[in-house]
Amino acid sequence: MESKNHKNQSRENKLSVRSLWLDPSVIYNKKNTMQNISQMLKDSKHSNGIVADGVSRILIVANYDSRLKFSVTGPSNIDYGSLISINDTNDPKSNSIVADPITLKYQSNGSVVAAIYKGPKYIDMKKNTKHLAVTISVSDIKKEYIRENIMIKVYRVPIILVHGVWSNPHSSWEITGFKQFLQRHGFCVSMVNYEKYNDKTFDPNDEPKIGNQAIAELKSSIHEVLEEHNKKYISASQVDIIAHSMGGLIARGLCQQNGYKAKENYMKGQIRRLITIGTPHFGAGLSGRLFRQKDNWYSYKQQDNKDPFTALWNSNYAKDSDYKTLQLKDIYSFTPIDKGAIESLAPDSAAYSNLLPTNVKSYAIAGTWKPEATVSQKVLEEYYRNILGIPFFSLDKEGFNGDNDLQVSVSSQLGGLDGKCRRSVDKNPPKYGAIYENTLHASWFKKDDNDNVIAELQSCLIREDIVDLLGSSDDNFVDIIGDVSDTLGLANKSINEKTDSKPDSNIR
Repeated sequence: MESKNHKNQSRENKLSVRSLWLDPSVIYNKKNTMQNISQMLKDSKHSNGIVADGVSRILIVANYDSRLKFSVTGPSNIDYGSLISINDTNDPKSNSIVADPITLKYQSNGSVVAAIYKGPKYIDMKKNTKHLAVTISVSDIKKEYIRENIMIKVYRVPIILVHGVWSNPHSSWEITGFKQFLQRHGFCVSMVNYEKYNDKTFDPNDEPKIGNQAIAELKSSIHEVLEEHNKKYISASQVDIIAHSMGGLIARGLCQQNGYKAKENYMKGQIRRLITIGTPHFGAGLSGRLFRQKDNWYSYKQQDNKDPFTALWNSNYAKDSDYKTLQLKDIYSFTPIDKGAIESLAPDSAAYSNLLPTNVKSYAIAGTWKPEATVSQKVLEEYYRNILGIPFFSLDKEGFNGDNDLQVSVSSQLGGLDGKCRRSVDKNPPKYGAIYENTLHASWFKKDDNDNVIAELQSCLIREDIVDLLGSSDDNFVDIIGDVSDTLGLANKSINEKTDSKPDSNIR
């Protein structure tokens, strides 16, 4: 008798739980939700996992004709995602829900019970780990012995790297080893390439419908990355952006384009988190200086196959035959100095007036030349004294109005966020924003300073901090960046309120 009961219970235990691909349009078509779910079940597109963007979703289905309890199992202090009823898709969400059976016409065996699984907002995984396994337990609310578990693979959010002005993906991310570092830590990394337009304006309203060409390239790259995941039936709705210099403004400009929030990302936007490095959120003061000098004449040495800034960098008062005297704008063979990037990066430009505060979880990384890049600072100062024709021009006081990475002031790099000086002896980076000493905007700024001085994209400490931040909670990020009304001089205050200890020479 006991053996017969055991066999009956075994038959009842056949829940046949599976995870299926969830079309985001189902969420926004409530009148036909049951019909769409029925069609998806019929198509039987098995899910191969989900990314931890806190937005993407998959469908959990059991062949059963009674109420079932769906539960995400694991420690309560860790975010493993949540469950949502298919009848109430606007939330509420929790770690456990009870769902009623649904009768589907095409199913010969009767009913199914379904719930929506929404992935976690972040995951912290060990180096080289491709995914984590999250367990969802499904059980009959009255017959506890009828239970089945299903494992869901949760992946890291894909990363897109966005280079800056007069640069390209190779020189910014590959030559520096930045991309390879992230890949060695298990991240899926892609790069946007807007080299054809890297001397143009970042103005988000420059061209109707697309914002500008660089924004269009970024949007296309995001679509390709997400589509690649979705073709593998890995639900992915958002990416993480790591942007250097003007690339941060391109990413911010994308966020105010039509279609940024769409059904494909559950109306949450295409970017989960934005980390900017050396980005001039409030302008680059020296660009404004150059723009105002666009009609002046000066001597410079012609450099073949060099970008405009390199030619400018080699300016000199010398009069030998290798040097030429031209208007400043004439050396910009592909874009005059009074148009494009230089004009748009001036703090009072029309481009900045069109760039709105950006509502994305954000973190700002800023570099400062102090205290050891004194040679590089003096060389750059002499260069601007030549260009501007001001023998006693002070780079810090008149060019940046404070600490800087020899291209952008610290306060502009922080974009209104509270940034504290980063010390390598501290275990974790500070919240919201960090200031790195002896760190220059790019490698070409470095002259004969010691080995402690390094470029932002070559800094091991910055790379390690970014890996830690991507695997951390939203508590380390702010909800908005680039809000001028939030700028309270916190950057200069933070760097001047350091401890009385000597500068940390181990900062990389």
